[in-house]
Amino acid sequence: MDKLVIISRDELKELITEAVTKAFDEVNKDTFTDRDLMTRVEAAEFLNASLVSIRAWSKKGLIQPYTIGGRVFFKRSEVESALKQKNK
Repeated sequence: MDKLVIISRDELKELITEAVTKAFDEVNKDTFTDRDLMTRVEAAEFLNASLVSIRAWSKKGLIQPYTIGGRVFFKRSEVESALKQKNK
């Protein structure tokens, strides 16, 4: 049977903070770093292409867009591969 435990507000806050931090760490361990991702503008500059071309290549599946918080990003490794394909 569960027991009722009385803790202070500060102790509760600390327990919640620890739990949320642990959950975020678990989620973020498989996510990208800032250097792994490029914005649309960065990708366009890197590929020496227009934003229109970047969007067209995304629609064709030549580069995969990733939406995070309403913003579009590209994996640097995939953009580099697209550059190699473009220069062939």
